[in-house]
Amino acid sequence: KAGARKWKYEASADILGKSGNSSNFASSFGFKATLAGPQDTLAFSASVARAEQDGVKTANQARAAVDYASNFSPKYSWYVREEIGTDKIQGLNFFSNSAAGVGFDLLKKDSEVLTVRTGLAYRYESYINGTNISAPALDLALIHDYTAATWKLGNRITFLPTFQNFSVYRILHESFVEMPLATGPWKIRLGLSNDYING
Repeated sequence: KAGARKWKYEASADILGKSGNSSNFASSFGFKATLAGPQDTLAFSASVARAEQDGVKTANQARAAVDYASNFSPKYSWYVREEIGTDKIQGLNFFSNSAAGVGFDLLKKDSEVLTVRTGLAYRYESYINGTNISAPALDLALIHDYTAATWKLGNRITFLPTFQNFSVYRILHESFVEMPLATGPWKIRLGLSNDYING
């Protein structure tokens, strides 16, 4: 019925290989499930990525996340989110980012939404070398989605500085363009993601 919540599912796979003077292989798999209604959105996501170049691993990571946002006014919302994962190339045995806060829609149309978020977070990171980070942090994010007739654009930037030392921070970035391949559920997505940890 109109206004009811609806589930939407996405699955992705990317496999790339090359042999010759150099040998490269990379693969990534992802899944996302979103339950969206007029007043709130619940999203689950998971991904894994592996890559090798001439026998040397250049990517080895896995992530899972849940994000819930609920509108309490036309432009304001509250949110909670949790992300866990591992990144062996960065020496991360395990990481967890837990956050909650308030979001504000700078722009909200049927085809385009621009939201800023600010809240409190807790960062936990356990490294292979025995170093641990366990500290409260700020959670600052900019989320942008634009949907055209035949394509979709998405951008998300998250900044997580710790309260103890603002020079210890994490920046996560993701951008993509999505287009349908043909009639049916198949789509092609071109994008990039960055995960930078300082300190």
